[in-house]
Amino acid sequence: MNRQRYYYKDFATGKQRWTRGRFVGWQGSTGPLNAIYAQFQRGRDSLFVPEYLLAPETRLAIAKATNE
Repeated sequence: MNRQRYYYKDFATGKQRWTRGRFVGWQGSTGPLNAIYAQFQRGRDSLFVPEYLLAPETRLAIAKATNE
């Protein structure tokens, strides 16, 4: 099963990273800078990425996935 790669910038190092987790949805405005978080399900755990750290291509992929 070939899953989409979602890219984001690592908060600590500033380097670009990726996940093949499944986009689940958005979490409310919490955490640093009162940001909205994208939630990705990765097997048994979840990854929460602030919206401002998502790569432009990831934002487009999420927009396409939510519009379908």
